Amino acid sequence: MTDGRRRTRRRGRFPGLRTTALLLLGAFLVHGCSATTRRVSTPGPHLAPPAHTRSSAVLKVHLRNGELAVLDSWRIASSPPGEVAADTLIGAGTRYDPARRPLGAGEMRIPSSQIVLIETNRTDFSPGRTLGSVLLGVGVVAVAVGVAFLIACAADPKCFGSCPTFYVWDGERLSLMAEGFSASIAPSLEATDVDALWRARPRGRTVEIVMRNEALETHVVRSLRLLVASRGGGRVMQAVDGTYRRVTDLRSPRRAVGPEGDAADRLARADGDERASAADSVDLGAHERIRLDFGPVVGGGLGLAVTHRQTLVMTYLLYQTLAWMGGSAGEHLARFERGDGDWVKMAGGMGRALGPVEVQVREPGGAWRTVGEIDETGPIAPDVHLVPLPPLPPGSELSLWLARGHWRLDAVALARIGERVEPLVLEPALAVRDSLGGPSVDRAALGGAPLVTLPGQSVIYRFELPKPAESCELFLESRGYYLEWVREPWLRQEDPASLVSLLMDPRGALRRLAPAFKRQEAELERAFWGSRAAHP
Repeated sequence: MTDGRRRTRRRGRFPGLRTTALLLLGAFLVHGCSATTRRVSTPGPHLAPPAHTRSSAVLKVHLRNGELAVLDSWRIASSPPGEVAADTLIGAGTRYDPARRPLGAGEMRIPSSQIVLIETNRTDFSPGRTLGSVLLGVGVVAVAVGVAFLIACAADPKCFGSCPTFYVWDGERLSLMAEGFSASIAPSLEATDVDALWRARPRGRTVEIVMRNEALETHVVRSLRLLVASRGGGRVMQAVDGTYRRVTDLRSPRRAVGPEGDAADRLARADGDERASAADSVDLGAHERIRLDFGPVVGGGLGLAVTHRQTLVMTYLLYQTLAWMGGSAGEHLARFERGDGDWVKMAGGMGRALGPVEVQVREPGGAWRTVGEIDETGPIAPDVHLVPLPPLPPGSELSLWLARGHWRLDAVALARIGERVEPLVLEPALAVRDSLGGPSVDRAALGGAPLVTLPGQSVIYRFELPKPAESCELFLESRGYYLEWVREPWLRQEDPASLVSLLMDPRGALRRLAPAFKRQEAELERAFWGSRAAHP
């Protein structure tokens, strides 16, 4: 399909899309969401655009049966019931079969249920003219949008991005504490993510959480809730099995020996002074071991608490994959949304090749064995997870086994695990759209419809705690997905052969890409954070 599409594009059958740097990715959603400022506030008067709103943008509409419709003009149906369904896209253009052979030209009526992805060559829509606003305005199934943008990112093609970022008061300032659903890069990957707000120090009983879109991405947030657990004289952590456990007697390592030497001081507390290693220059999948010494470790009821986040290795690989997709990104993402099993399996190969942080135990006379894994995507904010340990005989050793250069570790602690805790789930008492890079302040509704943000927009959520904040452990639960905006430099790097090689042989790709990554590794952090679309 990719080769056929490339030949079709060279023959000029998709006018306006061949030379443009703009790519819009979207998927129709039940209950609706918009491309700009979705209202999530209390019900009120609804101002719909004219009945037959049109746009001059060219749309490439990927269908569930593999066909493609290229529309030079389009509108959203708003006819009375019984004539045309209100969630129907009507447009004029050409339709192609799965091999991209023309099926015919003329007017088409495409129900939203047949659509898996939409591309366009323009982003210069006003709020009243975007596809999402039009669909929302006539009260139909709306579209969530990701758009390419005429911008050259620093450290081409690796730029800031990886889902919504969340800021919470740490006692002195609003501090970056969480990133939501980092692995959910497509509608079909929508997921629920829970992040520990370990350093949160809210004032009084009101918790204010600022959610920002600081990347060239479209964020679709289905829900945001605060989980509150009573500390009860200790702390509460989420275990890797998803349960919440009260922990006491947190003990820092006496020694934490990796290839660079002892890093115990850096792993003693969650203070932002992280331990990270450089990636291997020959194989990005090469692993290393960190031996942990907590003194005598004997018996049961113990767990290892790890504060962690990823480095930029996975971000580099994700964006390099999108760059090799180039102008074919829409085709590949449409296959993903159609549930192509082979494609879904191959797309996860790179993460499996890099692997998680493995907590390993070695009993006297035995070999290292894995007793738990931590594997959460995201390079922006640290999270905390608890790995329960099996009963340990005298002389047992502990270590972490992980890919070199792939993880940043802020703290490691041995903990005594207490009773299971069921957190109280709080819905936001209020949500206010901030004016940062977006529209004027807008009160938000807290019903079931998703909230969509574009770069520079933010939303302030407020929660009311049932007891003083100092007695509460806080966790942020977010559900949704996001869509990357394809950048101009990526389109110039389209390389189907390299893409196929990466998907078919991820372990080999980690070796082939190691030299290129090493050339940029020293500058990636500066370039990554410097390319934020919006920030405090």
